[in-house]
Amino acid sequence: MAGTNLTLTATNGITNAVYAVLMHTNIASPFTNWKSLAAYTATGGVFSFTATNAVDRIASKRFYILKGK
Repeated sequence: MAGTNLTLTATNGITNAVYAVLMHTNIASPFTNWKSLAAYTATGGVFSFTATNAVDRIASKRFYILKGK
């Protein structure tokens, strides 16, 4: 985390694959109900990206996941 931003780093990315950061307050909720915070097209190998203003320290629990599209 950097302030209110969530930064994720992934390895073994597939070149030109699209990934999204999803967030929800209920980890048991189906992924179709999760909110997409950011999307990124990988250039392969190790990559990282930032979901801007994704973190609210005052809000209730939030869960994040990196999903390949």
